[in-house]
Amino acid sequence: CRRTNLRKFISIDGQHGVGKSHIVNKLCCELTQKGHNVVKTKEPTDSTIGLLARESENSCMAYSLVRLFAADRLAHCRQIQTWLDEDKIVISDRYIISGLILQNMDGVKFDDIIFENKGILVPDLSVIIYADQDIVDKRMSGKVMTRLSSQERLERYDRYRVNYEKLVELFPDILFFRNNTEDDEKHIVKVIIDKIEGQ
Repeated sequence: CRRTNLRKFISIDGQHGVGKSHIVNKLCCELTQKGHNVVKTKEPTDSTIGLLARESENSCMAYSLVRLFAADRLAHCRQIQTWLDEDKIVISDRYIISGLILQNMDGVKFDDIIFENKGILVPDLSVIIYADQDIVDKRMSGKVMTRLSSQERLERYDRYRVNYEKLVELFPDILFFRNNTEDDEKHIVKVIIDKIEGQ
């Protein structure tokens, strides 16, 4: 998928419980109120391939799963390009960064993941959201992640953080935000909107 003109394609990534989806919704709402034509999308998609990838997460070999998610992403990319050609702002709740983090945690090297995703659209703005572990645990109360032991949750949280920080080192243009409070969320939304609008 090739971009012919500068568009506004924003990806928002982060583990469960950091408030990522809430920020995506706030962005879409505020941008729409400011008169922008906004499309909210997500990965994995609800396409046949996306649903298969999601359903295969616990049963598929790591490299096969990388290829499934990459196939879903490439198809998604074509739809995103259509929206961009219509001069819409596209905000994706998860994109390649989530793939890099989660699939690397499954033992696949960053270079191999990037190779399988060659040809995808590069976002104009890539954002990583994180939160302190106690905040994540509170937000995830009663959900699958809290069924892990406190030690397992800590280890998983630490692996996410280490990988996110590696990516920020590799790709310094990525925006990296802590989202512990309502004030944090307001700041994140404002900074992203300012970036979108070129301020």
